[in-house]
Amino acid sequence: LYIEGVGFFCQQTTALLIISNQVETIIHKTLLNSGAKTNVTEATPDLNDATNQVLKIFSDHFQFLYESNLITYTRNVRVEDSQMTLTCDVLNIYLTTNKTIQRITAENHVVIVNQRDNSRATGDHAVYIVEPDREFVQLSGNPTWSDGQRIGTADVFVLDRKKNIFRAETNAVFKLPRAQIGQPSLLSATATVSTNASAEKPVVISADVVSFY
Repeated sequence: LYIEGVGFFCQQTTALLIISNQVETIIHKTLLNSGAKTNVTEATPDLNDATNQVLKIFSDHFQFLYESNLITYTRNVRVEDSQMTLTCDVLNIYLTTNKTIQRITAENHVVIVNQRDNSRATGDHAVYIVEPDREFVQLSGNPTWSDGQRIGTADVFVLDRKKNIFRAETNAVFKLPRAQIGQPSLLSATATVSTNASAEKPVVISADVVSFY
């Protein structure tokens, strides 16, 4: 893990660290895996090396209270990796007792943009968890998904990043252009939509659970 910024305040009596302005954090994906053994002596990776699986966090303010095992980012928070960009008002990183990362949560005005097709998912709350056999993002709080022509809502969205499965759970409703039906993938960025799709009545799919593979 690597962090930098402008304006440091450290209070040793309470084990409090605050960084203000131009905060940038780089986290090895192995630290997000609570079951992984991390070698803390490894050198900081080359940020230009695309093979490095890292998560980058940017914000205006950072606070870490050691005893609480909680790291908080606020103001202009942005999270980036090779698959997505996430923005929110508050980002919390919860640590285990041995200071590995347990989970990451995003609060208020959460926006997730897919790097591949620029589709957007929004909501009030997101949880990002990496485990030995799975990596997923769960979005709740009036979540919506759209890519311009297609719109979806549900109580909860779950994105399985390893299996590339997008699932809408409870009260799932998707509106799709009629020409989209029959395409190889309803959510594919390469799917063909007719030029007069906006004039056609959309197809509405509703169910308790809708999964796209």
